[in-house]
Amino acid sequence: SRKTGGGCRWRGCVGELAAHLRSECEIHNARMRCVHAPRQMAWWRHHGTMAEETAGCAWIGRHWERAAHLEECGMVPERCPNGGPGGCQEMHLRKDLAEHMVSTCDFRLVCCKHCGMQSLFVVCDHHEDSCPDEKIECPNEG
Repeated sequence: SRKTGGGCRWRGCVGELAAHLRSECEIHNARMRCVHAPRQMAWWRHHGTMAEETAGCAWIGRHWERAAHLEECGMVPERCPNGGPGGCQEMHLRKDLAEHMVSTCDFRLVCCKHCGMQSLFVVCDHHEDSCPDEKIECPNEG
């Protein structure tokens, strides 16, 4: 095999490629950090879209493993989808997003304690204050 310009610079026959990638490829086998490592997470904190305590991802792996890692990485910032286009829009780490969506998001779905109707948390109090199914006692004493 001989080397050519750019990247790994390996050049050989198709039948030799698998062996090259397994053993000697400088790019394919290079160890690298996740793109959401602490240094990169500082950008998100600086721009006010991540909490200060966000540390970043500690993953270190091979170049060819990165795509699979990113599919599962809990440190990927994602926008909350609750409420649709005019809804929440808050940024949370993937690992925290599910908890936010069901526990603290103003645009999460909740059920009226009187009738069971689903509504957004942000408007639930208004509905519950005027729900026709609210149980009350007769105001007349006697």
